[in-house]
Amino acid sequence: RCLKDLQDIGVSPSVASTRFRSGYYTKIKQGIYIEPSIWNQWGTRQRCIAHHAAHIKTVPSGVLSHQSAALWLGAPLLTLPNKVHMSFASASVQHRPSVTAHRGRTDVVREAQLVVGASVAAPGQTLRDVALSLPRVEALVIGDYFLRQGVISVASARAALTEAGGAALAVGQRLSALA
Repeated sequence: RCLKDLQDIGVSPSVASTRFRSGYYTKIKQGIYIEPSIWNQWGTRQRCIAHHAAHIKTVPSGVLSHQSAALWLGAPLLTLPNKVHMSFASASVQHRPSVTAHRGRTDVVREAQLVVGASVAAPGQTLRDVALSLPRVEALVIGDYFLRQGVISVASARAALTEAGGAALAVGQRLSALA
């Protein structure tokens, strides 16, 4: 819950702060809290998703991209992201320590899709991004999931990876062989 959510149910900022200091709430990030009983039940992946959700609430101009978009779309990740990957239309975005900001990506922001309350890079763009930024095996796992779950068609995946070129071509060829 964010501070505004707590205020909406009658919890003042000072009471929220007292509850946080006393251990009644666990802080996910500044202004975003959760009850420890819930947090402690979650595994690493669910906590990572919660961390991403917190950033979605507090950085509304950002679009989840790269492995953060893949995570939000349900893909299995061999390595969970240490930071939230967000794309921004603006070339000058304030630095945030827990966010990897990909700046000046107007096309990515314009073509983003709303998925479970979050603005997320389109599947083709996400596949392109992970193919160019992650080890090949990790990109293949994500691409295979996207194809098998119908997140993207074989033709769309091939087109996105061909357009990207470089390392993405090898991922595209391997995915084509798997499909």
